[in-house]
Amino acid sequence: MRKSPPPPQDGGFWYALWTFSKFALALAIVLPICVLMLASSEPTVTPTAAVAPTPVLAEGTATPGPTPTSGPTPVHPLDAVVPGNLYYVQGRVIYDLHGYDAPRYVVAGADPSVSADGSLLAYLLFYKNWDNIYVMNRKTGHATLVLDNSPTVPTDVRTGMSAGAPSFSADDSTLFFSWSYPGAANPTAPGYYDRLDLSVTACALSGACNTSTARQLSQPSFESGGDDEPTVRPLDPSTLVFTSYNYVTLNGIPSTYGRLEALNPQTGAFLGFISPPTPSLLNPAWSPDGRYLAFVERSSDYQQSSIYVMTYHPNALGSQVGQYDQQDFDHAHVLVKGAPFAIHPVFSPDGKYLAYEASASDGRLHLYIAQVHLGPHPHLDHVQEVQRAGIVDGDRLAWTK
Repeated sequence: MRKSPPPPQDGGFWYALWTFSKFALALAIVLPICVLMLASSEPTVTPTAAVAPTPVLAEGTATPGPTPTSGPTPVHPLDAVVPGNLYYVQGRVIYDLHGYDAPRYVVAGADPSVSADGSLLAYLLFYKNWDNIYVMNRKTGHATLVLDNSPTVPTDVRTGMSAGAPSFSADDSTLFFSWSYPGAANPTAPGYYDRLDLSVTACALSGACNTSTARQLSQPSFESGGDDEPTVRPLDPSTLVFTSYNYVTLNGIPSTYGRLEALNPQTGAFLGFISPPTPSLLNPAWSPDGRYLAFVERSSDYQQSSIYVMTYHPNALGSQVGQYDQQDFDHAHVLVKGAPFAIHPVFSPDGKYLAYEASASDGRLHLYIAQVHLGPHPHLDHVQEVQRAGIVDGDRLAWTK
């Protein structure tokens, strides 16, 4: 083995040169080896698509799930709900209320009435000095002139006639109404008739309605005001109730009064009195089953009117002028106390509600609807004003499905 030469004894220049040469030689050998080792140890990398980062939810936020199928947004009515179709009059225009929809324009006219099957609407159309009766098909909106009251002398409006309160028979084949023709016979002047006195009249809807075909059913008293508001008892085609007006002297003062009477609309036979003579009874309205009769009674000074309801027993009617059904009329219950006025009651088709017009704090008439409970102690509850109807005319109401 060869020995390395001994270092110089003086540690001078030659020794430093010899040391540096050994270091440079070692570095030249080792460095390439290290580079080769590092290159051979790196794995082959295959490029991959970038991975989207996982979203970080805020604390307390639920992980989103599948979107649910949206259902209908519940609608809460802001006004009284009206079941079926309720007709009222405003500004001599007939409107229809249904559910909680806005009022729907129907036709220019007044005094509406709906047929028993709900398919027809009868109403009056007013002119300068007369009014005509029309019947409209509710489905198509087509209206037919049923009774033409236009002047018989075209140049003289005084020769026009008046009608009122049209209503249908139980089978919808006949229209009843009050009519100024022929009027009331003057007992002191044979052949003279006062056409200001209305009488209950019937016309078949299958043909023309005129002075030749109409049937006069009631005989009003001369200069009494006549008979008005005929309405047939449901499920009983042989009974029609109406208001009969007349004069009476109370405390030496002549006054008008109205009382409720009944007749057979098929024969015209008088059936009896329902009430005694009073300051005024009017607006008779049947419950759908015909067991109850609602009506309006005015105070003796005509400054107030209220709505009553009574049971109805046809066998208890009085046939004489001084007789009336004391069992029913004398036990009538007040439903709406006028403040001051409540008029034109009408039952809903199912008999569960009563609609009427009443004066409010503004002194105008407004439309109201309430649940009605009949039986031993009739009463109303859940009374609501139908606010979207606004101020209404003091006209008849009609209600159908």
